[in-house]
Amino acid sequence: MPKAQTFRANVGVIIANHEGKVLALQRHGKPGAWQMPQGGLDVGEEPQSAALRELTEETGIQADQVCLPAPTVYLLPLNNCA
Repeated sequence: MPKAQTFRANVGVIIANHEGKVLALQRHGKPGAWQMPQGGLDVGEEPQSAALRELTEETGIQADQVCLPAPTVYLLPLNNCA
């Protein structure tokens, strides 16, 4: 991570089926806390590779079972918000 970077680069994955149903997972040991697969990028790792790695680590879903049609990139905090 560059010294000027004040956050860890992260990826998140939204899994939806053809019926529009979205996968959300309840956190282990935290009833009522739901999230989608997510996690930090390793040094030198590409976002798409990281997303597929996190998906498999957190759900067991393999890369060949999903299609990543359009990655979206954004930075937080959004400094130009009104």
